[in-house]
Amino acid sequence: MYATGFRISSKIQSTTLPLLLVQPFQNLLAQSQSDTGKTIASVVMMLTRVDINSNYRQNSCEVLDLSRNITYHIIIGTPEKVLDGSLKTKLIDLKKIRIFIFILDEAEIIISEGHGYVTIGIHKALSYTCQMLFFSATYDKDIRNFARFTIDEANIIRFSREQEPLNNI
Repeated sequence: MYATGFRISSKIQSTTLPLLLVQPFQNLLAQSQSDTGKTIASVVMMLTRVDINSNYRQNSCEVLDLSRNITYHIIIGTPEKVLDGSLKTKLIDLKKIRIFIFILDEAEIIISEGHGYVTIGIHKALSYTCQMLFFSATYDKDIRNFARFTIDEANIIRFSREQEPLNNI
C-alpha cells in the first residue's frame, strides 16, 4: 500500500478495520464519500481472513469475473456474474461452499442500477453466519431499505463529506 502512495489510513479505514478484524465478526454498513478508502479497507480485512490451508472458498465480493481453474479463496464478481457462476455455469455452488464474508462494495451503484434483487438472491443462498459488509458512498432511503432485507444487526458507520478529508489518500 505504501508503494501506491498511502501513508496513513483514512478515517473510514481507521474506524472500520478495528471492528472488522476482531472476533466475533460483525456485520457492517459503512458510508463515506467516494474515494475515501472503503474498498481498500474491505480488501485488507478480506486478505487477513484468508486461510491458505483451507480447501473452502472463503470470501465473496462484488468487482470482477470468475475463473474455472482456480481453487477459490476469494470469489469476486458482479452480482450477476456470481449468480451466473452458481446457476448457469455451475462454477460455484453457493449451497455447498462456505462463504464466510460477503462484501457489497459500491452498494449505491448496485442498487441504483437495479441489481439489488440479484444480490438478495445471493444473500438468500448464503449461510446465516456469513459476515455481511456493505460499503456505500451514500446512505439514502434506498440503501436503508435494501439493508433491512440483507444485513442483520449491522454496525452502521457514516461520515459526511466534511468529516472525511481526502488529503491523506
